[in-house]
Amino acid sequence: MVFRTISTVALVVLVAFGSVRVAAAQESKEAGGDAKKTDLDNMQGTWSIVAAEREGKATLVDSIKTMQFIIKGDSFTLTIGEREEKGTLKLNASVKPKSMDLILGDEHEKAAHGIYELTTGTLKMCWTQDGGERPKEFATKPDSNMTMFTLKRETK
Repeated sequence: MVFRTISTVALVVLVAFGSVRVAAAQESKEAGGDAKKTDLDNMQGTWSIVAAEREGKATLVDSIKTMQFIIKGDSFTLTIGEREEKGTLKLNASVKPKSMDLILGDEHEKAAHGIYELTTGTLKMCWTQDGGERPKEFATKPDSNMTMFTLKRETK
């Protein structure tokens, strides 16, 4: 009887642990990548900006066509036509929503504090410029100093 109870408890623990591992792997897969990779690993590459919004106003489609976001290691390059902005990207996937800091050059005091969501082939980012308060949702409002991008992974 005792052996049967211990066996049942062990089976329940193993099933529960397996479910957690499957759920974690599924979440990573939904984030667009491999279960063994971090979000930063899964973000590597070139992204096209398909929608942009600044302080509650959508950016014109013609302007978006000239924009590209490239992530290599923990560095990023935002290309807007002929202009390039370079910086460092820091992620925290352990909070909800997941947070990010975009640091232009060496200007740590002017980091853009934001949030992100990574799914298969899509990256959504919303941030406040110049060290402002981190957004709590994926939305911008007038006079908020917030920007939001929706990006699609470019395929080779």
